[in-house]
Amino acid sequence: MTQRNRVSRLFRMGAKLAPLVLLAPLATAQDEPERDGKWLYSRHCAGCHNDNGDGKGPTITALGQMARDFKAGGFAFGDSREQIFKTLSSGIPGRSPMPSFAGAMSDEERWKVVDYVRTLMPPRKDEAPSRTLMVVADKALTARGKLPPIAEGANETARGLLLGTPSGLTFEYDVADVRLLGVRLGGFADREDWGDRGGGYLRPVGQVIQRFDPKGPSLSVLRAEGRKDSRAVPATCVLESTWVRGAVGGLTYRCVEAGVPSASLRVHESVQAAQFSFGPGFTRTWRVEPMATRQRGGAIGARVRVGDTHAQPWNKWQRMGGVFWVYTVDLGEEGVEAVVLRNSPQHQQLDALPNLDIWVTGELSTTTVRVAKWSDELGLQMIKELGL
Repeated sequence: MTQRNRVSRLFRMGAKLAPLVLLAPLATAQDEPERDGKWLYSRHCAGCHNDNGDGKGPTITALGQMARDFKAGGFAFGDSREQIFKTLSSGIPGRSPMPSFAGAMSDEERWKVVDYVRTLMPPRKDEAPSRTLMVVADKALTARGKLPPIAEGANETARGLLLGTPSGLTFEYDVADVRLLGVRLGGFADREDWGDRGGGYLRPVGQVIQRFDPKGPSLSVLRAEGRKDSRAVPATCVLESTWVRGAVGGLTYRCVEAGVPSASLRVHESVQAAQFSFGPGFTRTWRVEPMATRQRGGAIGARVRVGDTHAQPWNKWQRMGGVFWVYTVDLGEEGVEAVVLRNSPQHQQLDALPNLDIWVTGELSTTTVRVAKWSDELGLQMIKELGL
């Protein structure tokens, strides 16, 4: 075949293929699925919750488990639009394989999934919102009142405090001696006591995801002349005030040593949500101010218990300006809890592990997260996302 004939043949083939080449991008654009709530649900949720929402998707059944059955109205932390969005954003720490989708979908996409999930719910009567229901919007919110028992067998809390954050986490305190009783996830609170002449409960709405030992030590005042010569003195803590700064909430209290008429320390404690790509956590920070009249030359600080008595060290790092530790607690079927301790400018471990009793003379922050399983990779990811 001559060069001229080959060129002519290629030209004719090109003429036949040209319409297909021009049409190909149009066909792709027409076939691109609309990223609506149904499509997003199918991509991110149906593996566990199934296409029809019955909780028997192929991914979760392969693990020998079952997800929430939306068709039967099963929801971990409530079925309102806002509560489903918060669950989708935070995941269910430790209690379920469900992760946080905050990093996988935008806010707009998660709202689309929420609205589609609600079409899978059984029909329900539209009920007027309770006039006593308290909702946390874009800033933290506090409420005080009598709280019901946080768990079966526990006592009611006569002087209770709830501190809710926009992320859906609520911190439940007993302010009679200023101790954190537990952390909840979901809605905030219902002021039933408003309609009961003050005799009813300030009832938390969220579910408990972490509970602290109500009989354990809350806070002690520590006096020390040196690292080897320290003395912890039991203290009574008295709440002075609560405060809110955006999404962060906190409380200020003073601590009086047994047998000492005036306060030795003032403590500023703050709480806030800590969101990770693998689930939600929370950060507590203590800032200690010794009262000048009680310093008496030696160091003085507060001893706080920041973790479970079964905690084990995972790793320790030295960084410019401080040290931080990571501890883990195996909770069995409830997963694993990780606690990261950061000091500024000074703290030291008091007692032998695994008690996690810490001496705070300046400022101490702890970040806690609960996951289904722990690994070195997950620990390093946690440290990375904390910016440490």
